[in-house]
Amino acid sequence: MTPKMRDDCLKCSLFIIVLLFFQPVFSQYNFSALDSKLEEKKQLLGKDFVVLIWSKGTPSEKKDDTLIYKKEVGEYKSKTVAPI
Repeated sequence: MTPKMRDDCLKCSLFIIVLLFFQPVFSQYNFSALDSKLEEKKQLLGKDFVVLIWSKGTPSEKKDDTLIYKKEVGEYKSKTVAPI
């Protein structure tokens, strides 16, 4: 490997490693607006409710749906069986 190629490879590797540090920061969702809306509408929703938000996986990523938000209020939990 020539010295110039080695230097270029090291620079690119360093750049990719730095990008990996920023990945978790941009991949998180901000649900503060949803939390405030749920607090506003708490009387309308009742004392027991569950909110679940799922992200649908894309066929190109070949991953399943993922739970991205979960809020349980009161005694009712996501595992509780209830008639529809």
